[in-house]
Amino acid sequence: MKILDRYIVVEFTKTFAGILAVFVIVQMLRDVLSDLPEMLSKDPRMYHVLLYFVNRAPAQAVEVMPITAILAMMFSVGMMAKRKEILAMHASGISYLRLGVPLALVCACITLFVLLASEALVPRCEERARYLEKVEIAGKSESVLTRHRNITTKGKTGVFYAMKGFDSATNVMDQPTIFEMTEEGSGIKWRIDATSGTLVSRQRGLEGEEGQPTGSSEGEEGADLQDWRFFDAVRMTFDGNQNLLKRESSPELPVPMEEDLDRFLSTNKKPEEMNFPELQKYVRIQGERSKTTHEYLRRKTMLYNKLAFPLAVFILGMIGYTFAVRASIRSLVLEFGLALLGVFVYYALFAASRRVAELGVAPPLVASWYANALFLVLLAWRFWALEKVPRH
Repeated sequence: MKILDRYIVVEFTKTFAGILAVFVIVQMLRDVLSDLPEMLSKDPRMYHVLLYFVNRAPAQAVEVMPITAILAMMFSVGMMAKRKEILAMHASGISYLRLGVPLALVCACITLFVLLASEALVPRCEERARYLEKVEIAGKSESVLTRHRNITTKGKTGVFYAMKGFDSATNVMDQPTIFEMTEEGSGIKWRIDATSGTLVSRQRGLEGEEGQPTGSSEGEEGADLQDWRFFDAVRMTFDGNQNLLKRESSPELPVPMEEDLDRFLSTNKKPEEMNFPELQKYVRIQGERSKTTHEYLRRKTMLYNKLAFPLAVFILGMIGYTFAVRASIRSLVLEFGLALLGVFVYYALFAASRRVAELGVAPPLVASWYANALFLVLLAWRFWALEKVPRH
Protein backbone atom coordinates (compact mmCIF):
# COMPACT_ATOMS: atom_id res chain seq x y z
CA MET A 1 0.00 0.00 0.00
CA LYS A 2 1.33 3.42 -0.96
CA ILE A 3 1.97 6.14 1.61
CA LEU A 4 -0.92 8.18 0.23
CA ASP A 5 -3.29 5.23 0.51
CA ARG A 6 -2.20 4.56 4.09
CA TYR A 7 -2.74 8.19 5.00
CA ILE A 8 -6.29 8.21 3.59
CA VAL A 9 -7.17 4.87 5.23
CA VAL A 10 -5.80 5.90 8.63
CA GLU A 11 -7.73 9.19 8.58
CA PHE A 12 -10.96 7.40 7.69
CA THR A 13 -10.46 4.53 10.16
CA LYS A 14 -9.79 6.84 13.10
CA THR A 15 -12.85 8.90 12.31
CA PHE A 16 -15.00 5.80 11.79
CA ALA A 17 -13.96 4.30 15.14
CA GLY A 18 -14.62 7.55 16.97
CA ILE A 19 -18.09 8.10 15.48
CA LEU A 20 -19.05 4.45 16.04
CA ALA A 21 -18.01 4.69 19.70
CA VAL A 22 -20.12 7.83 20.14
CA PHE A 23 -23.17 6.19 18.55
CA VAL A 24 -22.88 3.05 20.70
CA ILE A 25 -22.40 5.04 23.90
CA VAL A 26 -25.40 7.23 23.09
CA GLN A 27 -27.57 4.19 22.41
CA MET A 28 -26.41 2.50 25.60
CA LEU A 29 -27.16 5.64 27.61
CA ARG A 30 -30.62 5.74 26.05
CA ASP A 31 -31.24 2.14 27.07
CA VAL A 32 -29.85 2.75 30.54
CA LEU A 33 -32.12 5.74 31.12
CA SER A 34 -35.20 3.87 29.88
CA ASP A 35 -34.59 0.38 31.32
CA LEU A 36 -32.40 0.79 34.38
CA PRO A 37 -35.05 2.16 36.80
CA GLU A 38 -37.34 -0.81 36.16
CA MET A 39 -34.43 -3.24 36.43
CA LEU A 40 -33.25 -1.78 39.74
CA SER A 41 -36.76 -2.17 41.18
CA LYS A 42 -36.22 -5.95 40.98
CA ASP A 43 -33.02 -5.69 43.05
CA PRO A 44 -30.74 -7.56 40.59
CA ARG A 45 -26.99 -8.02 40.83
CA MET A 46 -25.25 -5.11 39.11
CA TYR A 47 -23.01 -7.62 37.38
CA HIS A 48 -26.01 -9.01 35.48
CA VAL A 49 -27.27 -5.53 34.63
CA LEU A 50 -23.87 -4.59 33.22
CA LEU A 51 -23.70 -7.81 31.23
CA TYR A 52 -27.16 -7.10 29.79
CA PHE A 53 -26.12 -3.73 28.37
CA VAL A 54 -22.79 -5.14 27.12
CA ASN A 55 -24.62 -7.90 25.25
CA ARG A 56 -26.96 -5.34 23.68
CA ALA A 57 -24.00 -3.35 22.30
CA PRO A 58 -23.12 -5.52 19.25
CA ALA A 59 -26.62 -5.25 17.77
CA GLN A 60 -26.62 -1.51 18.38
CA ALA A 61 -23.22 -1.17 16.70
CA VAL A 62 -24.30 -3.15 13.63
CA GLU A 63 -27.48 -1.09 13.35
CA VAL A 64 -25.58 2.21 13.01
CA MET A 65 -22.73 0.96 10.80
CA PRO A 66 -24.13 2.43 7.54
CA ILE A 67 -24.70 5.91 8.95
CA THR A 68 -21.32 5.71 10.71
CA ALA A 69 -19.63 4.93 7.39
CA ILE A 70 -21.12 7.90 5.58
CA LEU A 71 -20.45 10.31 8.45
CA ALA A 72 -16.87 9.09 8.81
CA MET A 73 -16.37 9.61 5.08
CA MET A 74 -17.81 13.12 5.26
CA PHE A 75 -15.65 14.15 8.22
CA SER A 76 -12.36 12.52 7.16
CA VAL A 77 -12.39 13.12 3.40
CA GLY A 78 -14.34 16.36 3.77
CA MET A 79 -11.72 17.82 6.11
CA MET A 80 -8.94 16.76 3.76
CA ALA A 81 -10.80 18.49 0.95
CA LYS A 82 -11.27 21.61 3.05
CA ARG A 83 -7.54 21.67 3.81
CA LYS A 84 -6.92 21.50 0.03
CA GLU A 85 -5.22 18.10 0.40
CA ILE A 86 -7.65 16.44 -2.01
CA LEU A 87 -7.15 19.30 -4.47
CA ALA A 88 -3.37 18.86 -4.27
CA MET A 89 -3.67 15.12 -4.89
CA HIS A 90 -6.00 15.69 -7.82
CA ALA A 91 -3.76 18.39 -9.27
CA SER A 92 -0.89 15.89 -9.17
CA GLY A 93 -2.76 13.71 -11.63
CA ILE A 94 -4.49 11.32 -9.25
CA SER A 95 -8.12 10.88 -10.26
CA TYR A 96 -11.00 10.98 -7.83
CA LEU A 97 -11.74 7.36 -8.71
CA ARG A 98 -8.19 6.31 -7.77
CA LEU A 99 -8.37 8.21 -4.49
CA GLY A 100 -11.51 6.26 -3.61
CA VAL A 101 -9.96 2.81 -4.15
CA PRO A 102 -8.44 2.37 -0.65
CA LEU A 103 -11.60 3.71 0.95
CA ALA A 104 -13.70 1.29 -1.10
CA LEU A 105 -11.53 -1.59 0.14
CA VAL A 106 -11.96 -0.49 3.75
CA CYS A 107 -15.73 -0.17 3.32
CA ALA A 108 -15.81 -3.63 1.75
CA CYS A 109 -13.95 -5.06 4.76
CA ILE A 110 -16.38 -3.35 7.16
CA THR A 111 -19.29 -4.74 5.13
CA LEU A 112 -17.86 -8.25 5.45
CA PHE A 113 -17.35 -7.74 9.19
CA VAL A 114 -20.96 -6.58 9.62
CA LEU A 115 -22.19 -9.65 7.73
CA LEU A 116 -20.12 -12.02 9.88
CA ALA A 117 -21.05 -10.24 13.11
CA SER A 118 -24.74 -10.38 12.19
CA GLU A 119 -24.45 -14.14 11.76
CA ALA A 120 -22.09 -15.19 14.56
CA LEU A 121 -22.01 -12.49 17.24
CA VAL A 122 -25.28 -10.55 17.29
CA PRO A 123 -27.69 -13.53 17.55
CA ARG A 124 -25.79 -15.01 20.51
CA CYS A 125 -25.52 -11.69 22.30
CA GLU A 126 -29.21 -10.89 21.76
CA GLU A 127 -30.23 -14.31 23.07
CA ARG A 128 -27.95 -13.88 26.06
CA ALA A 129 -29.31 -10.39 26.73
CA ARG A 130 -32.89 -11.70 26.75
CA TYR A 131 -31.89 -14.47 29.15
CA LEU A 132 -30.26 -11.95 31.50
CA GLU A 133 -33.28 -9.65 31.32
CA LYS A 134 -35.91 -12.33 31.97
CA VAL A 135 -34.13 -14.78 34.26
CA GLU A 136 -31.24 -13.11 36.08
CA ILE A 137 -32.71 -9.61 36.41
CA ALA A 138 -36.48 -10.16 36.47
CA GLY A 139 -36.10 -13.41 38.43
CA LYS A 140 -38.45 -15.42 36.20
CA SER A 141 -38.15 -19.12 35.47
CA GLU A 142 -36.14 -20.18 32.42
CA SER A 143 -39.33 -21.66 31.00
CA VAL A 144 -40.50 -18.12 30.19
CA LEU A 145 -38.01 -18.15 27.32
CA THR A 146 -39.33 -21.34 25.78
CA ARG A 147 -43.03 -21.45 26.66
CA HIS A 148 -45.58 -20.07 24.19
CA ARG A 149 -49.20 -19.63 25.17
CA ASN A 150 -52.59 -19.91 23.47
CA ILE A 151 -51.44 -21.36 20.15
CA THR A 152 -53.95 -21.81 17.35
CA THR A 153 -52.52 -22.60 13.94
CA LYS A 154 -52.86 -24.76 10.84
CA GLY A 155 -50.27 -27.33 9.81
CA LYS A 156 -48.98 -27.97 6.30
CA THR A 157 -51.23 -31.06 5.89
CA GLY A 158 -54.40 -29.14 6.75
CA VAL A 159 -54.45 -30.30 10.38
CA PHE A 160 -55.38 -27.64 12.96
CA TYR A 161 -53.54 -27.34 16.27
CA ALA A 162 -54.87 -25.52 19.33
CA MET A 163 -53.30 -25.68 22.77
CA LYS A 164 -52.94 -23.74 25.96
CA GLY A 165 -49.18 -23.68 25.64
CA PHE A 166 -46.10 -25.27 24.07
CA ASP A 167 -42.66 -25.55 25.69
CA SER A 168 -40.03 -25.61 22.94
CA ALA A 169 -37.29 -26.67 25.37
CA THR A 170 -39.03 -29.94 26.29
CA ASN A 171 -41.35 -30.22 23.25
CA VAL A 172 -44.43 -30.58 25.47
CA MET A 173 -47.95 -29.47 24.49
CA ASP A 174 -50.30 -28.30 27.24
CA GLN A 175 -53.97 -29.25 26.77
CA PRO A 176 -53.76 -29.79 23.01
CA THR A 177 -56.73 -30.14 20.69
CA ILE A 178 -55.95 -31.44 17.20
CA PHE A 179 -58.47 -31.84 14.41
CA GLU A 180 -58.85 -32.04 10.65
CA MET A 181 -61.68 -30.46 8.68
CA THR A 182 -63.53 -32.11 5.84
CA GLU A 183 -62.54 -31.25 2.29
CA GLU A 184 -65.54 -28.93 2.00
CA GLY A 185 -64.62 -27.29 5.30
CA SER A 186 -68.13 -27.82 6.65
CA GLY A 187 -67.25 -30.20 9.46
CA ILE A 188 -64.62 -32.17 11.36
CA LYS A 189 -63.27 -35.53 10.20
CA TRP A 190 -61.51 -36.43 13.44
CA ARG A 191 -60.41 -34.79 16.68
CA ILE A 192 -57.96 -35.55 19.50
CA ASP A 193 -58.17 -33.92 22.95
CA ALA A 194 -55.52 -34.54 25.62
CA THR A 195 -54.14 -33.07 28.81
CA SER A 196 -50.62 -33.00 27.35
CA GLY A 197 -48.55 -34.26 24.44
CA THR A 198 -44.82 -34.75 24.01
CA LEU A 199 -42.44 -35.48 21.14
CA VAL A 200 -41.00 -38.98 21.42
CA SER A 201 -38.94 -39.58 18.26
CA ARG A 202 -38.72 -39.10 14.53
CA GLN A 203 -39.38 -41.85 12.02
CA ARG A 204 -39.71 -42.61 8.33
CA GLY A 205 -43.40 -43.39 8.12
CA LEU A 206 -45.97 -44.81 5.75
CA GLU A 207 -49.52 -43.81 5.09
CA GLY A 208 -51.32 -42.97 8.33
CA GLU A 209 -54.23 -44.81 9.83
CA GLU A 210 -57.75 -43.57 9.35
CA GLY A 211 -58.64 -40.75 11.71
CA GLN A 212 -55.02 -40.13 12.57
CA PRO A 213 -52.84 -37.18 11.49
CA THR A 214 -49.67 -37.87 9.56
CA GLY A 215 -46.91 -35.88 7.97
CA SER A 216 -48.02 -36.76 4.47
CA SER A 217 -51.14 -36.13 2.48
CA GLU A 218 -53.63 -38.94 2.05
CA GLY A 219 -52.25 -41.79 -0.01
CA GLU A 220 -48.66 -40.53 0.02
CA GLU A 221 -46.08 -43.03 1.24
CA GLY A 222 -42.62 -42.65 2.70
CA ALA A 223 -43.20 -39.33 4.46
CA ASP A 224 -40.97 -38.10 7.30
CA LEU A 225 -43.04 -38.20 10.48
CA GLN A 226 -42.61 -37.45 14.16
CA ASP A 227 -43.86 -39.74 16.90
CA TRP A 228 -45.84 -37.83 19.52
CA ARG A 229 -47.43 -39.31 22.64
CA PHE A 230 -50.63 -37.81 24.07
CA PHE A 231 -51.70 -38.40 27.67
CA ASP A 232 -55.30 -38.79 28.91
CA ALA A 233 -56.31 -38.59 25.28
CA VAL A 234 -59.72 -38.86 23.66
CA ARG A 235 -59.87 -39.51 19.92
CA MET A 236 -63.14 -39.06 18.02
CA THR A 237 -64.01 -39.70 14.38
CA PHE A 238 -67.08 -38.34 12.58
CA ASP A 239 -69.00 -39.11 9.43
CA GLY A 240 -69.92 -36.60 6.74
CA ASN A 241 -72.97 -35.43 8.71
CA GLN A 242 -70.93 -34.78 11.87
CA ASN A 243 -72.28 -37.85 13.60
CA LEU A 244 -69.87 -39.44 16.04
CA LEU A 245 -68.65 -42.75 14.62
CA LYS A 246 -66.13 -43.76 17.23
CA ARG A 247 -64.82 -42.44 20.53
CA GLU A 248 -61.68 -43.89 22.11
CA SER A 249 -60.07 -42.94 25.42
CA SER A 250 -56.47 -43.82 26.21
CA PRO A 251 -54.07 -42.93 29.04
CA GLU A 252 -51.26 -42.83 26.44
CA LEU A 253 -51.93 -42.42 22.73
CA PRO A 254 -48.98 -42.59 20.27
CA VAL A 255 -49.65 -40.60 17.09
CA PRO A 256 -47.35 -40.04 14.07
CA MET A 257 -47.58 -36.38 13.07
CA GLU A 258 -46.07 -34.12 10.45
CA GLU A 259 -42.37 -33.45 10.20
CA ASP A 260 -40.89 -30.38 11.97
CA LEU A 261 -44.09 -29.80 13.94
CA ASP A 262 -42.01 -28.98 17.03
CA ARG A 263 -40.06 -26.32 15.14
CA PHE A 264 -43.24 -24.93 13.66
CA LEU A 265 -44.88 -24.56 17.07
CA SER A 266 -41.80 -23.13 18.75
CA THR A 267 -40.83 -19.51 18.33
CA ASN A 268 -38.54 -19.28 21.30
CA LYS A 269 -36.05 -17.21 19.35
CA LYS A 270 -36.81 -13.75 18.09
CA PRO A 271 -35.73 -12.98 14.50
CA GLU A 272 -32.79 -10.90 15.70
CA GLU A 273 -31.62 -13.92 17.69
CA MET A 274 -31.53 -16.16 14.60
CA ASN A 275 -28.68 -16.45 12.15
CA PHE A 276 -29.32 -16.87 8.43
CA PRO A 277 -29.63 -20.71 8.39
CA GLU A 278 -31.97 -20.71 11.41
CA LEU A 279 -34.21 -18.03 9.96
CA GLN A 280 -34.12 -19.71 6.56
CA LYS A 281 -35.29 -22.99 8.11
CA TYR A 282 -38.05 -21.22 10.00
CA VAL A 283 -39.22 -19.45 6.84
CA ARG A 284 -39.20 -22.76 4.95
CA ILE A 285 -41.37 -24.39 7.60
CA GLN A 286 -43.76 -21.44 7.55
CA GLY A 287 -43.86 -21.49 3.77
CA GLU A 288 -44.88 -25.14 3.65
CA ARG A 289 -48.07 -24.13 5.43
CA SER A 290 -48.89 -20.79 3.85
CA LYS A 291 -46.89 -18.49 1.60
CA THR A 292 -49.32 -15.59 1.83
CA THR A 293 -49.58 -14.93 5.57
CA HIS A 294 -48.17 -11.69 6.94
CA GLU A 295 -45.89 -13.61 9.31
CA TYR A 296 -44.35 -15.60 6.46
CA LEU A 297 -43.86 -12.54 4.25
CA ARG A 298 -42.39 -10.52 7.12
CA ARG A 299 -39.95 -13.25 8.13
CA LYS A 300 -38.86 -13.91 4.54
CA THR A 301 -38.19 -10.22 4.05
CA MET A 302 -36.12 -10.23 7.24
CA LEU A 303 -34.19 -13.20 5.84
CA TYR A 304 -33.20 -11.26 2.74
CA ASN A 305 -32.52 -8.17 4.84
CA LYS A 306 -29.75 -10.08 6.59
CA LEU A 307 -27.84 -9.99 3.30
CA ALA A 308 -29.05 -6.63 2.05
CA PHE A 309 -28.34 -4.50 5.13
CA PRO A 310 -24.56 -5.11 5.42
CA LEU A 311 -24.14 -3.93 1.82
CA ALA A 312 -25.52 -0.56 2.90
CA VAL A 313 -22.20 0.10 4.68
CA PHE A 314 -20.37 0.01 1.37
CA ILE A 315 -23.03 1.84 -0.62
CA LEU A 316 -23.61 4.71 1.80
CA GLY A 317 -19.93 4.97 2.67
CA MET A 318 -18.92 5.43 -0.96
CA ILE A 319 -21.83 7.81 -1.63
CA GLY A 320 -20.44 9.85 1.25
CA TYR A 321 -17.06 9.83 -0.47
CA THR A 322 -18.53 11.26 -3.68
CA PHE A 323 -20.02 14.12 -1.68
CA ALA A 324 -17.01 14.76 0.57
CA VAL A 325 -14.32 14.68 -2.12
CA ARG A 326 -15.93 17.69 -3.84
CA ALA A 327 -16.16 19.79 -0.70
CA SER A 328 -13.36 22.02 -1.96
CA ILE A 329 -15.53 22.95 -4.93
CA ARG A 330 -18.87 23.22 -3.17
CA SER A 331 -19.81 24.10 0.34
CA LEU A 332 -19.05 21.32 2.83
CA VAL A 333 -22.26 22.17 4.67
CA LEU A 334 -24.31 21.60 1.51
CA GLU A 335 -22.58 18.32 0.74
CA PHE A 336 -22.97 17.20 4.34
CA GLY A 337 -26.68 17.98 4.25
CA LEU A 338 -27.18 16.06 1.01
CA ALA A 339 -25.35 13.05 2.47
CA LEU A 340 -27.51 13.06 5.60
CA LEU A 341 -30.63 13.33 3.47
CA GLY A 342 -29.48 10.24 1.59
CA VAL A 343 -29.03 8.37 4.89
CA PHE A 344 -32.53 9.24 6.09
CA VAL A 345 -34.06 8.22 2.76
CA TYR A 346 -32.19 4.90 2.76
CA TYR A 347 -33.18 4.00 6.33
CA ALA A 348 -36.80 4.95 5.60
CA LEU A 349 -36.90 2.78 2.46
CA PHE A 350 -35.22 -0.11 4.24
CA ALA A 351 -37.53 0.12 7.26
CA ALA A 352 -40.54 0.05 4.93
CA SER A 353 -39.39 -3.15 3.22
CA ARG A 354 -41.33 -5.50 5.51
CA ARG A 355 -44.53 -3.51 5.12
CA VAL A 356 -44.10 -3.44 1.34
CA ALA A 357 -43.86 -7.25 1.32
CA GLU A 358 -46.81 -7.69 3.72
CA LEU A 359 -49.07 -5.55 1.53
CA GLY A 360 -48.13 -7.55 -1.54
CA VAL A 361 -46.70 -4.49 -3.31
CA ALA A 362 -43.52 -6.46 -4.08
CA PRO A 363 -42.12 -9.94 -3.37
CA PRO A 364 -39.92 -10.21 -0.24
CA LEU A 365 -36.74 -10.41 -2.34
CA VAL A 366 -37.58 -7.19 -4.20
CA ALA A 367 -38.76 -5.47 -1.02
CA SER A 368 -35.44 -6.26 0.68
CA TRP A 369 -33.18 -5.13 -2.15
CA TYR A 370 -34.99 -2.21 -3.81
CA ALA A 371 -33.35 0.37 -1.52
CA ASN A 372 -29.89 -1.03 -2.30
CA ALA A 373 -30.68 -1.11 -6.01
CA LEU A 374 -31.78 2.53 -6.05
CA PHE A 375 -28.72 3.69 -4.12
CA LEU A 376 -26.36 1.60 -6.26
CA VAL A 377 -27.70 3.50 -9.27
CA LEU A 378 -27.15 6.75 -7.37
CA LEU A 379 -23.61 5.67 -6.48
CA ALA A 380 -22.79 4.82 -10.11
CA TRP A 381 -24.11 8.20 -11.25
CA ARG A 382 -22.14 10.04 -8.56
CA PHE A 383 -18.87 8.35 -9.56
CA TRP A 384 -19.56 9.04 -13.23
CA ALA A 385 -20.09 12.70 -12.38
CA LEU A 386 -16.89 13.01 -10.30
CA GLU A 387 -14.51 13.36 -13.21
CA LYS A 388 -16.82 15.92 -14.80
CA VAL A 389 -15.71 18.41 -12.14
CA PRO A 390 -13.24 20.89 -13.68
CA ARG A 391 -9.76 20.91 -12.19
CA HIS A 392 -8.43 23.95 -10.38
